[in-house]
Amino acid sequence: MILLPVIGFGATLALMLMLWRRQLATQNATSVDVAWSWSVAGLFVFYGLFANGDPARRALVAAFGAIWGGRLGWYLWSARVRLHDGEDGRYAALRREWGADAPARFFRLYAAQAVAATLCSVPGLAAMRGGPLDAWAFAGAAVCLVAVAGRSEEHTSELQSRQYLVCRLLLEKK
Repeated sequence: MILLPVIGFGATLALMLMLWRRQLATQNATSVDVAWSWSVAGLFVFYGLFANGDPARRALVAAFGAIWGGRLGWYLWSARVRLHDGEDGRYAALRREWGADAPARFFRLYAAQAVAATLCSVPGLAAMRGGPLDAWAFAGAAVCLVAVAGRSEEHTSELQSRQYLVCRLLLEKK
């Protein structure tokens, strides 16, 4: 079981280091949040493919982890990366505060994101190791479905609010 998180961490760290190098050139670290959530999703899928345990249980847990991480990553990408030209305010503030130390400190931040993604994925790997699906597994699946569905409404309302603000700004410019 320990080998899968080690491999997953290595792949996630490699991705984060590529993105760290990219942000050195662009001076924009906003994509690290998207990469973190999509890394968690990818780790759930990776574990679902290669972990021990009942195949149905692995598929169910992998699907929920992938949906959660993928949806969060999509939201972050659409709300923070795609719609904005500049760096997220949090990272811009850190860049100013860190000054000349920013490259090294952002390196540590990106590496820490790889550690965090791996740690957040390990409970999913543990959940995949059980036997055939039972009532508790279906109850857990129901809780996950309710949580994901509730977030969909929140996402829709935020998108509608954002669209209203964009339209208002465009109308004010005329």
